[in-house]
Amino acid sequence: SGAADSEALPVSRPPIPGLYLKTAGTTYGSSLSQKTGSVASASTGSGHCLFVKTSGTLWGIGSNSAGQLGNGTIFSTSTPVKISDDVATAAAGATHSLFVKTDGTLWAMGSNTYGQLGDGTSGSRNIPVLISRDVVSVAAGNRHSLFIKTDGTLWAMGENSNGKLGDGTFTQRSTPVQIASAVALAAAGYDHSLFVKTDGSLWGMGRNSYGQLGLGTNSLVKTPAKIADGVVSITAGDYHTLFISSDGTLRSTGANDRGQLGYGATDSDWTNTIYYYNFPSSSTAPKIIASNVTVAAGGAVHSLWTKTDGSLWAAGYNTNGQLCTSSSTSTLKPPAKSQDRTWFAAAGGNNSLILTTNSAIEPPVIVAHPVSTVVASGNAATFSIIATGAATLSYQWYAGPTGDTSQPIAGATASTYTSAPVSTNTQVWVKVTNAAAYSESRTATAVIGNATPGYQGWAASQGLTGTDISPTADPDGDLRNNLLEYATGSVAGLADNPSPVAVVMDSTSGAADFHLQLRGDPGLRLTCLLTSDFASWQAVPLVFSGGTWSSGDGLLQITAATPDEGNLWNLTLRHATAPQRLFLKTAAEMVPTN
Repeated sequence: SGAADSEALPVSRPPIPGLYLKTAGTTYGSSLSQKTGSVASASTGSGHCLFVKTSGTLWGIGSNSAGQLGNGTIFSTSTPVKISDDVATAAAGATHSLFVKTDGTLWAMGSNTYGQLGDGTSGSRNIPVLISRDVVSVAAGNRHSLFIKTDGTLWAMGENSNGKLGDGTFTQRSTPVQIASAVALAAAGYDHSLFVKTDGSLWGMGRNSYGQLGLGTNSLVKTPAKIADGVVSITAGDYHTLFISSDGTLRSTGANDRGQLGYGATDSDWTNTIYYYNFPSSSTAPKIIASNVTVAAGGAVHSLWTKTDGSLWAAGYNTNGQLCTSSSTSTLKPPAKSQDRTWFAAAGGNNSLILTTNSAIEPPVIVAHPVSTVVASGNAATFSIIATGAATLSYQWYAGPTGDTSQPIAGATASTYTSAPVSTNTQVWVKVTNAAAYSESRTATAVIGNATPGYQGWAASQGLTGTDISPTADPDGDLRNNLLEYATGSVAGLADNPSPVAVVMDSTSGAADFHLQLRGDPGLRLTCLLTSDFASWQAVPLVFSGGTWSSGDGLLQITAATPDEGNLWNLTLRHATAPQRLFLKTAAEMVPTN
């Protein structure tokens, strides 16, 4: 009995190359200073930056006055600080932050005066707090937040005076409220919000004084209004919007006082044209400003975008060097190329960041990370990695957690590494490098214990890492360890208990049928325990050998055994003379056959 928590579905992400993070503008300095490598994705707010490394670790740098870096302090830092492990994506707002872990849980920290963290309070947080589950992506704006769940629903929370939450009201929300369904992408600006539905249609809501919603009006919208079709990517600046269509063209709309919309050939095109949509009577669609665009980023009053050839382009305000260009001009209009070999760009208040390489070749991409394994004490552990990338890839394995380069393992310079015999839990990771950049693997652990090959494969498929891979571990806290979860076909991250699934008693004969789901692994010793009074228990062994099942005691007869997926079997066990009250539970023990 009791309620089980909802399953946290893993967030699926394609392999991403490790790139170098460079920052520019207020807080970060005017030049493109290199902060670190092996970065998979990044986001910047008004004065802080979040980035996820290829190892899945989340890091932060910059302003921390409201605890937006989530490291338990309110002290700003010019050196990256680690925030969390197993992170899929993150978003930096003005002074708050959101991130989604690979198990689909959404976490938040930082300023919360307007409820933008969504935890039901208005108090700031300097350590991450759990907000929701089954989340795939997030967007953080000035004082509001958006996120999309695995079912495609869009949710919002925070300040709402301009209707930017899109719930039809101007009411501030400190807990998430559902806005739309069938949503694929979302973006949050200063006082407006955008999202793209799965059919490619772009929608917007919130403040529209400068035409940032691209509707041909300057009236605010408190429920989502359709803007365009065929959209594949969106970004929201303070008072302007950029979006990429399926044909690779980049379009812009909204405020243009510093040339941030990026259209026009000469300075004269901006004369007396502060806003692209200056009058409600305008019905012109958002203007195409570039082609072959892959990524666009809108900041306070500047814009960045990358093209398919790896070139970075910029337009708008540049007093803090946020346009990532060697030009010292305070305003760049028309747009100009800033540099080459850029894979990604993000724009914040008066700051920006890019992800770049040192070469035009493809940087390393980790296709399969090394995984934790269970080994008997005194045995060696083998780890491997699969990586791709142009030119020659080099490998170096290290002892310890990912990022710790103080313990290089001598001679461990191949894609596969076999350790010396281990007697304690041991951590390793590997760095993959070529001329372009480098990628860091996740940490893998050799855990001392016993496990069959079937269990090892199951544990890897469940995403169990570190000591959580041990058969005796209980990472979901449901008082059923991994071994019993494996034996009964349960989910490691879900507090479930599917076995036995039914008990049917025959009132005339007194027989009772138990229906169970059990794993057909010869390395498991499975036992049924029966009681009528909870004072004494009778053990009945169940044996799987030679592809068939048998009972070790005539008290329980196996009357049906039907194979299912993953070597699971649906069994029916009959107790011929069951008392009026009878209870059964299962137990499992690992007895490796190798």
